[in-house]
Amino acid sequence: MNAPSAVEASLAAVEACLAKVGSALQNAEAEALQQASEQLRAAAVHFSHTLQGSAASLSPPLVARARTVSVRLSSQRDALARMSAVLDRQVRTLVPEEVPSATYGASPNGRSAGAARIYRSAG
Repeated sequence: MNAPSAVEASLAAVEACLAKVGSALQNAEAEALQQASEQLRAAAVHFSHTLQGSAASLSPPLVARARTVSVRLSSQRDALARMSAVLDRQVRTLVPEEVPSATYGASPNGRSAGAARIYRSAG
């Protein structure tokens, strides 16, 4: 079983990384967000390994901190999804998607729309 101090130190590292990610999200700093996210992932993996076998023996304050980390991680994930959606909209505004023209584009059956139906021959 891991010593409580190792679990606590590992949890503190995750909390510190969450703070960095939150700051980078708030300031919209892409490079800092990338670095902080990588550090958070590494810290979370380390915390997971440190926690193995000792989860049942955690003190109530550590359990509360772990739950707080879970909530913060979820809210940051939501904030990142919202930022991504806003960025996608901004990119589509600057660089619109190519939409085939209904008049001159290919029809759903794969044939070219070409000339209007009234100008086609009956035969």
